[in-house]
Amino acid sequence: MSKKYYKQWHVPYEDHQIKVTNWWNFDFDTEARLYLDDQLIAVNKETDMSPFEPIFHLKNVSEEIKEIKVFLYGALTGKLLIEINNQNIYKDKLSFLDRYLLKRWEGFVNFLDNLEERFTDFTIWRLTRKKRKLLFINRKKIDEMEKTFDEMDAIDLHLDDLKKFKQDKNL
Repeated sequence: MSKKYYKQWHVPYEDHQIKVTNWWNFDFDTEARLYLDDQLIAVNKETDMSPFEPIFHLKNVSEEIKEIKVFLYGALTGKLLIEINNQNIYKDKLSFLDRYLLKRWEGFVNFLDNLEERFTDFTIWRLTRKKRKLLFINRKKIDEMEKTFDEMDAIDLHLDDLKKFKQDKNL
């Protein structure tokens, strides 16, 4: 499990230091961590995320922090939004592509779901085709083996006949 794409943010808030780390790879492994004053307070390994739902939503974290929400999204690179006590304290600038996808999120998710379904259908078709091909090849091999066994049986019958003939002759 390689942590191929890694990013971290350090955000000061009053007397606290908030740190968020995130990594992901193309094996669909991911992990986000939330630290407060270098103490790990939450971990999220969820791969099915929405930019409209926080990856972290904690309450009563400290006396100053009654509620913290952390949103992570981005088309090509991770973008972060931290909301503490209903106020945005940190927000990365969104690219044109990020804004475009956010406005069309449902359509984008539907597109990905459709793509996944078509890929699954293709995989099923491909594996079924491969299975049929292997069955055909194996059927040919089995037929050849059966023919060989038939020939061996014929040789055994012929040998039996010769042995009988020899025994009859010796009597």
